[in-house]
Amino acid sequence: MTNKTAYMQKTGGYTLVEVLVGILIFAVGMMALAQLQGNLAQNSSDANARTVAINVAEETIESVRSFAQVTSDGSYQAYIDIVDGTDTVTRAGYTYSIVTDVTDYYYVPASKTFSDTKPEGSGAANSDIKHIELTVSWEEDGGREFRIDDETTADMGSGSIT
Repeated sequence: MTNKTAYMQKTGGYTLVEVLVGILIFAVGMMALAQLQGNLAQNSSDANARTVAINVAEETIESVRSFAQVTSDGSYQAYIDIVDGTDTVTRAGYTYSIVTDVTDYYYVPASKTFSDTKPEGSGAANSDIKHIELTVSWEEDGGREFRIDDETTADMGSGSIT
């Protein structure tokens, strides 16, 4: 055996193919990490949008609960002023649409129940109870949506909380 052949067998080393396979495995791993980072950022943004939507809903409910009188005189929030409505607010880069659906309920003494129709001859000027269904919805730029309940459609970035 010559000196040159003995030297090549001792040094071993890596071939070009082995190095390229190693680089390919490393690149695939880095792309997976980059995709994970993007998904984490999107999920964080969606969680923030939901949190802000819940805060908007709480503020709306608290403003309805804080009526100062039963009949309206135009200067204070009154019980009679709690009606159906739609409002829009912008917070944290999202535009939130607030839809309030109010149902009046009247006490029926004969059956000791509540009804959403005013009893004949009751003489009641106002309902006894109001049921409020509040829906806060939003949409991110690009119109992506996600599922919150069976009535809201799929994907990510927008939503509705009822």
